[in-house]
Amino acid sequence: MICIFSKIIILLLIYLIIDRPISDAFRNNADQCCEQGRIQAERTKTCSVALQSLITENIKNLSTNCRFLTHICCLSNLRSYFCEEGLKTALRLLPCNQIKLESKDSYQICCKCCELGVRAGRDKADCEPVTVLDERCGEQFTNCCQKAKSLNCDIGFEMDNDERCRDINECLSNPCPKTMTCENTPGSFRCVEGCEFGYAWSIKHRTCRDIDECALYKHNCTFGHRCENMPGSFRCIRERNCGTGYQVDPVTQTCVDVDECEQDIDECRPGYICKNVPGTYKCVPQNCTFGEKFNAFYGRCEKVQCRSGFNVTAMGKCVDINECAQNPSPCRLGERCDNTPGSYRCVQTFACANGLQMEDLQCLDIDECAIGNHTCPPPATCKNTYGSFYVSFY
Repeated sequence: MICIFSKIIILLLIYLIIDRPISDAFRNNADQCCEQGRIQAERTKTCSVALQSLITENIKNLSTNCRFLTHICCLSNLRSYFCEEGLKTALRLLPCNQIKLESKDSYQICCKCCELGVRAGRDKADCEPVTVLDERCGEQFTNCCQKAKSLNCDIGFEMDNDERCRDINECLSNPCPKTMTCENTPGSFRCVEGCEFGYAWSIKHRTCRDIDECALYKHNCTFGHRCENMPGSFRCIRERNCGTGYQVDPVTQTCVDVDECEQDIDECRPGYICKNVPGTYKCVPQNCTFGEKFNAFYGRCEKVQCRSGFNVTAMGKCVDINECAQNPSPCRLGERCDNTPGSYRCVQTFACANGLQMEDLQCLDIDECAIGNHTCPPPATCKNTYGSFYVSFY
């Protein structure tokens, strides 16, 4: 039991000896840790852990607590930086919409609070803090409101209809020499040594001189062409023939198709129409009207004559007329219509019962007594009925 208690005492002593220097090191280096965070915010405008490790790599034996403190001080300084940038923007009468800062909340809130104060001050409104705003925003509102009346646009800016400053594009007045190009900048401009396309600035001659694209191999002439330099440009001269049906374009030096039809150099016979195709042409028959067919021998359209029972198509062919498809049918009731080339035929489809005969597609009674076609023995008499007869002895 005494042995176990002794081990516990020894462990506590080791812990106190080891832990206290670490804790004291953190507190003693607190200023240095926070300074590293301020440096990171000032240099990089970000508080990423990756960049933090690069900045603090020369500080050895940093505890985890020190790294946390560095990150906190970086965020605090970064927030203050963007807030100041927002206040500067509003006091310059510029809109709070800088793209590079629009994602920073501290920039937006400070700029908007100040901008609201500037609007109130320029409208000669009361500069007392607005009760719905928090203490910091209300303070910024009041300070900017009191400064609003004395605010003016910076040099290179002008007031617009919304009483906001906008940049003046000085390049519209062509302030630079002809050999230089003008680049507009916020509040100013700058002249840059620049030349037209195909020219380059010569330091020796102090002027723009032509670029020899052919000598510098800055051309796009393909195989079969040679490069010829021109002022500000170049051209490709074709050195090989284009072949039959093509000719060289004098401007582009490329092979273009010859339209034999447009130039009237085709050999199409009368009745044929010339159609241009790449490298050559073809002769196609003229279009005939309905009921006509092109005669290739004579080169003309001729009317098609069809025999009875046939009709001509749009293609100039004779096709059989299906009379049986007509309405009404050409056959009588009780007959089937069969189409034949150029005509048709009607086929009877039923027969009459015994004692009846067909007349005009109707089954009529046969009078067996009248025609003597019965079997009545004398002295009996024949009596006709529909479809038959009977023997009568009266």
